[in-house]
Amino acid sequence: MRKRAGFMYSKRVGDPSSKYGLNPDQFEIDIMNKQRQTQELKEHYKESLYELIKVNAVGYEMFPDDKFSLILECLREIKDKLKIN
Repeated sequence: MRKRAGFMYSKRVGDPSSKYGLNPDQFEIDIMNKQRQTQELKEHYKESLYELIKVNAVGYEMFPDDKFSLILECLREIKDKLKIN
């Protein structure tokens, strides 16, 4: 809710002045686009992580299980540093 001119203002669901009020089909289109973008980003991350696990770094021979565990440990540290729940 936004405070406006000394009183509380709340948009009603279906309000024609809302983003989707004048074009309700746009909501479904936006949801589908967001799902597609999320899936594309997920695939990008999977490809990148797969490369990290399968390729041997110069001078570092490790089993894939060990690499996977190390990547998870790094992700947990990043999560803590960024204070992500």
